[in-house]
Amino acid sequence: MIFLENLDLMEAGACGTYSLANYCPGGINEIIQNNINGEISTIEDHEGFSRQIVRILHEEHDKEAIRIEEELGTVAAYAGRSVLRAR
Repeated sequence: MIFLENLDLMEAGACGTYSLANYCPGGINEIIQNNINGEISTIEDHEGFSRQIVRILHEEHDKEAIRIEEELGTVAAYAGRSVLRAR
C-alpha cells in the first residue's frame, strides 16, 4: 500500500518536478532517486533544509529525465499494488 503522502511525490515526478522530501518511513526512498528526481533530507535541521530548498529552486533539472525515472522506476515498482483500499 502506498501512503497518501507518497502520491504527491509520484505526481511531482510524473510532471517532471524535482522534489525535496523530509525523510519518514513509508517508501519515500523507493520513490526518490537521489539527484535524479529529488533528494531526501531531514527537516529537524531547519536551516539546512531551508538552504536546500533555496539551492534546488535555483538549479535547473531535467524534467524529461525525471518523468522517465518516474515511469520506469516508481510506477513500474508499484504497478499491480493496491494504492488505496476500499473499506
